[in-house]
Amino acid sequence: MRSVPIYDVFIKELGGNPVRMAPPAVRTALERKTIDGYGWPLWGVKSFGWAKFTKYRYGPGFFSAAVNILVNEDKWKSLQDGQRACLTKMAKWLEDVYPSWRDKENKRQLKLQEDAGIKYVDLGSKFKARAHELRWQSMAKGDAAFVNKIRPLLTKKK
Repeated sequence: MRSVPIYDVFIKELGGNPVRMAPPAVRTALERKTIDGYGWPLWGVKSFGWAKFTKYRYGPGFFSAAVNILVNEDKWKSLQDGQRACLTKMAKWLEDVYPSWRDKENKRQLKLQEDAGIKYVDLGSKFKARAHELRWQSMAKGDAAFVNKIRPLLTKKK
């Protein structure tokens, strides 16, 4: 399975063998049957040409990316007032607009996959919960005290 470090533990738990490769190599690897599948977010499967080689999408998805726009503080201070105002205005616009745009794009990506014949297999909430738990355990191997401190701050209480 094509993987990235944050998926490795979970892929191994599922009985897979994680293989690292850059996204441009995935299509060729699927075509040549070098890999049997891939860990990947919802977007891009069709545009990368992977849909042709993909029969199933398993879910629910278990990680999401945090998209950040960062500016070096020294650079920020060197900008003119108007430049900082423009960037601030656009950042606020992005915060307001992005969630609904993302939801529309998610629906569009799902439709593209459905139209390509990719079948969704829902493995239930335990699938997602197990992926998260394994990720926390993996991170704790690096610095358990820090992970134990931040986990309650980053985890929704049920």
